[in-house]
Amino acid sequence: MFKTKKFIVFFVAALMGIAFCQAAEKSKDSKDNGTCGCSKMAWIGLGFFSPVQYPCEESKINGFRFSALYTYNKAVNGFDCGLLCDSGSGGTNGIQTAISNRTSGIMNGFSLAFVNIAETEMHGIQLAACRTFLGFYLN
Repeated sequence: MFKTKKFIVFFVAALMGIAFCQAAEKSKDSKDNGTCGCSKMAWIGLGFFSPVQYPCEESKINGFRFSALYTYNKAVNGFDCGLLCDSGSGGTNGIQTAISNRTSGIMNGFSLAFVNIAETEMHGIQLAACRTFLGFYLN
């Protein structure tokens, strides 16, 4: 197996590389045609804190997203895990687990965290110590 220190160094280096590549791509594309150059859909999302993430905030993740500190994407479909996970108006479909989950769209699936916020609707199971009210929410 790998040693924890080596893994952490590799993980931080990978996130920094993603951030530098994304920043270079943004500046190149914005000079060319004025757009952010962001992919609108991705299978994997990795982020340290927003906006240091890949792909950018306006993309939809269909598969897996990991958030080291805080990550925001327009929508997440699949497995979403990390410390602070935030999804936009596109909502979340699947499993969401973190210290704090926030979805400004519709949440469909299973959400497990200390704090869960589903701003529009929740369809499925939500386990949390704190939501709009305390306890367990099942719809």
